[in-house]
Amino acid sequence: MSPRQEEANQRIKDERREQILKAALQIFVRKGLAAARISDIAAAAGLSYGLVYHYFRDKEDLFVELVRRAVSGGVQVTQAALDAQGSPLERLHALCEEMVEGIRDDPEYTLLVIQAITQESLPEAAHEAVARLSEQTYENVTKLIRQCQAAGQVVGGDPRELTELYFAVIQGLALSRSATPLRAHDGMRQQEVFPSAGAVMRLFQAHEQD
Repeated sequence: MSPRQEEANQRIKDERREQILKAALQIFVRKGLAAARISDIAAAAGLSYGLVYHYFRDKEDLFVELVRRAVSGGVQVTQAALDAQGSPLERLHALCEEMVEGIRDDPEYTLLVIQAITQESLPEAAHEAVARLSEQTYENVTKLIRQCQAAGQVVGGDPRELTELYFAVIQGLALSRSATPLRAHDGMRQQEVFPSAGAVMRLFQAHEQD
């Protein structure tokens, strides 16, 4: 087989793997791990039942991979906010905007992490990934909030408490976005009003920054 053919085959394999993961994410968020079946995932991906097993051992393997992706993404974006240029408040606002917009457009990864945090029956590997990587994500945000406090840009108090509040808001937005994608208004259906990053940041900013 020529290098070009090998490259093309690998590209097809990578695309199919991503296709399976994307379908699995939707199924897990909608049904939960216990109720989800490989046949559901295969149907959602438009692939054969047996082909899914060619890429993943079982549904637990799929779930753990998705959880690792989700929590690794949290580490990456929060570390990038710590390392970025600009004032602490500007960097916190940019982080908040990225997270809020991500949840507005695609809340599934956050919802999957919430499952991994709250359900004891999930694979131990998923719990381990969440515990290890979420700790780093929380630490990054806490450092950034401390920097904001030192600059007088957010309210005082225990920065760990503010970090807990921040993530409670973020996770709550994901739940709200999933539960109520549309709202009724004057007898008509319209897109829900989704809070902006600025609205979230007003919970944290010091009064002189309002």
